[in-house]
This record gives sequence, C-alpha cells and structure tokens, in this order.
Amino acid sequence: MYDLTIINGRILDGAGNPWYRADIGVKEGKICKIGQISSPGKKDIDAKGLIIAPGFIDVHSHSDETLLLNPQAESYVMQGITTAVNGNCGSSPAPLIGRFREEYIKRKHKMLKAGLDVTWTSFSDYCKTLDTRGIAINAVTLVGHGNIRVGIMGEDGYTSRFPSEMELEEMKALLMQSLEEGAFGLSAGLVYPPGVYAQTQELIELCKILPMYNAIFTIHIRGQGDQFLSATREAIDIGEASGTPVLLSHHSPNPGMWGNTRTSLRWVDEARAKGIDISLDKHGYVYGSTGLGTVLPPWAHKGGIMKLLERLKDPENRERLKRDIAGAREWPRVSPALHARAGDWEKITIISSLKKEYEGKSIKTISETKGIDPFETVFDVLIENEGTASVKYPAYSEGDLMRVFTHPSSMISTDGSASKPGIGNPHPKSYGTFPMIFRKYVRDLGILTLEEAVRKMTSQAAHRFGIWDRGLLAPSMWADIVIFDANKIADHATIDDPTKYPVGICYVIVNGELVLEKSQYTGNLPGKTLQKASSRIHSS
Repeated sequence: MYDLTIINGRILDGAGNPWYRADIGVKEGKICKIGQISSPGKKDIDAKGLIIAPGFIDVHSHSDETLLLNPQAESYVMQGITTAVNGNCGSSPAPLIGRFREEYIKRKHKMLKAGLDVTWTSFSDYCKTLDTRGIAINAVTLVGHGNIRVGIMGEDGYTSRFPSEMELEEMKALLMQSLEEGAFGLSAGLVYPPGVYAQTQELIELCKILPMYNAIFTIHIRGQGDQFLSATREAIDIGEASGTPVLLSHHSPNPGMWGNTRTSLRWVDEARAKGIDISLDKHGYVYGSTGLGTVLPPWAHKGGIMKLLERLKDPENRERLKRDIAGAREWPRVSPALHARAGDWEKITIISSLKKEYEGKSIKTISETKGIDPFETVFDVLIENEGTASVKYPAYSEGDLMRVFTHPSSMISTDGSASKPGIGNPHPKSYGTFPMIFRKYVRDLGILTLEEAVRKMTSQAAHRFGIWDRGLLAPSMWADIVIFDANKIADHATIDDPTKYPVGICYVIVNGELVLEKSQYTGNLPGKTLQKASSRIHSS
C-alpha cells in the first residue's frame, strides 16, 4: 500500500513537457509509481482540475538563520517552495572561524535574542544543528566567500590587500573542507564587505577548486548601477578562467542602467556558445531589498562592523561620509546608494530594525520626525542597529525583468527568506514570488508558458545545483510535490502589505509528507539539509 496517492490530476513533470493525466503513488518519501493506481493509499488526494508539479526550488534565498528561528517556513510553504538554496551573496552560516565568527555573532541579534546559541563552527555542524531542530522544507547551503576571506585573513579581510600565498592556500583548504562536508558551491557578494575588497584573481583562484567537486559559483556582481556591464563581464571572465559554472544572482540593473540586459544577456549567450557555463536568476519585483549599510562607501566598512560603528560616531568621519555619499566619491553602488546620491531619501524604507518604530518608515520620514538631516538619520539608525538594519527601495525595470525571465538560462528566486507574519516588515518577495510568476508572467503577460515557468522553478534549478534526485516527477525521485490551480494561483503580498499569503496552492508535499493540505499549514517538519555528493572527481 502506498503511503500517499494523488489521483485525477494533470501532471507537469518539470522537464517542460506538456501536461498529461496520471496518478502518483508515494512510499517512504519517494515517488514509486506514475500511472494508473486502482487501490487507495493510506492517504489519498483527489487533484481533479489541478496541476501536479515538482516542488519549487528557490535558487537564491537568505533563510540560513530564519529556518533556525522559524523552522515552519510558512511564507515559503504557502507559495510552494520545497527547497531553498541559502548561503548567498558571500555570507553563509558556516564555516565560522576567527574574526568572521566574531562578526557573525555580532550581527545575529534575532538568533541570540531568541535564545539560539551559535554553537557550530564547521559546515557539517551547522547542518546537524538545522536537522536536529527540524525544518519544514529542504535546505541547500553554499559557502560564503566572506566567511573564508575574513576567517583566514582576519581584520585584513576588510581591506583590498591580496591574500598572501599561505593565506590563499588556507582559504582553499577551508573551502575544500566545506565542499567535502556537503556544501553545493561558493557564493560571493562583491558590493558588500568583505567581498567588495576582493580582486578578480582571488576569486578565480578559489573558483578553480569548484570543478573538482562539480560545484557552482554564485555571484552578486560588483555593482548593478554604473558598473553593471563591467561587473557582468568580470563574472563571465571568472567562469572562463576557472572552468566553473557561474550563476549571476538577481541579474538586473539598477536605475541609470535600465535596459542594459539587452547587452548582458547577449554576452551570456556568447559565453555559453563558447562553452562557458553561465546562468542567472531573478525575482519578479521592481523593488529590491538589502542592508542600509550599502549607502556607505567601502572605506567606511574597513575592519568590520566594530570599526564601522566607531567611524559613524566620529563627527569628522560623518562629514566625510556625507560628501562621499552625495557624490564626491564613486564606488560600485547599489540602489540605496544611488537614491542617497540623488537625495531621494523617501525611496529608502526600513523593513527590519531593532527599534521597531522605524520599520515601514522611509529615511525621509524618520529624518523629519527626528528633526535632523537624512545623512545623520542613516548614521544614527546604523549605530542603533549595530550596523544591520534592512531596507527596501525601487530598483528594477519591467523591461529588464521580462527579458531575464524569457531567457533560457534564467531561473526564479525570491532573494528573500522563509518567514511568517509578525516578523518585521519584509519585502513581499518572501511571500509571493513564485505565485506572482504564474499570475503576472504566465497568465497576464503571457511571456512564459505554464510548462516553461514550472521548468525554471524545478528541474532547471535542480540540475543547476546538481540536485539530481529532485525537481522532476518520476519514479525513484523524492516526493517534493506542489498541487495548484493554474487558473487561480496568485500572489497577494504587496510592497505596502507584504505579509499576505498567496492563493491557489492546495497541497505541498516535502519528502512524501504533507506540509500544506487543502491550503492549510499542517505543522509537519519533514525537510532536511541536502548534502551534495562532493567527493573529489579528479586531482588538482
């Protein structure tokens, strides 16, 4: 007898094929049969009128710690996500050694306030911690370049110094250890400290390790503003020089560079024609989110958070920062810094703060309430939040988003985190990204077919990261399954009301267990940390 049967539905297998009618039998967490099933299972789902698809895979998530704080992951489960890829933009929850461990603990207020001790050091220990606590969805984790750089170089990791020969060897060894323990690849965030200080050759040398493990390099490129095209070229060059697959994270330019995906996507096509493995991901919102610290120039961050806070308290440094932010100095700016340079402080809104009265308010509004200028407000808010406040802001153009989504190498990502209402004032992408793709880009605009959208969310994502036993509906695959109404699936979260759950998703199954049943959360925690089969495939 099957543990679970799904009957009468239309199957989209995840490979891009047209739907077909068949039943699915699940036993011991895996799909055992697809075909006609006459006998009932221990539990039966009648999917008449519904689409049965593989569980959605979020290829760029920041749920590293939120899964520890909120293992139910409601905002992801409710939109059909069954696997999240974490450790993005150069920062991961492991490995934690040396100076990076100090910085990490300093930044993780929510964890410490919730009574969660940072007891792990290695990548494997973090995975064990997550599995011991239990999670509703599966977790894939990358190794952050920042962890490795600062962990080995210490305070100098926050400078533009190239690592010494010995340091570079130690960085490679730490990366290899994490890959041996099941990490799926390396991530970098080249607009954030410490990644902003890394030279291209340093990244190439580290990336040369990845092909030994069939691992991937994901990169938040070195600027989505004025440097968008040169930063894209750098990422492609890293892939060519190292021989590793490169994923361009949340690939779309910021204001002032809108429309340049015409060029960047042509470069991706040309690279792939040469055998350079480049792909990309994006969420569907014209608004973005990141840390408020991105308003500041790189020199402000040298030495890490403690040094940053010291500088922010110094009157002379404050005046220097004001001049640089207003345009006296240029650096690879992201949208918050672009808005700050233009004086558009109303476009930068706090979404997460230790002082809850700031959440949902723009820098302009907070400045008017305090009776001080916006620069001073930014400095004060960062000090009061010990450097970690998060913001949302207008960032992308619809034209660029449509070009990215229709590109054959693109996938879908939230760039958000698994959460639930009542936790901060988040970006709506954490609640509505995947349903939005169906509502807007499949039904309303018609630029994606249903089959194409599902493929980008499932098999294409799984194959990109080497998750070979998920992402398709086929016998012997793990039973990560989403059942939804193709005519009704839609997001309800908005930039002003970001925690509303989507509609149209009826069932979500993770490793053969129901986590969403008749659109209601079950409370089950069947997820697990996925470990890449990472033994070295050849010598260096």
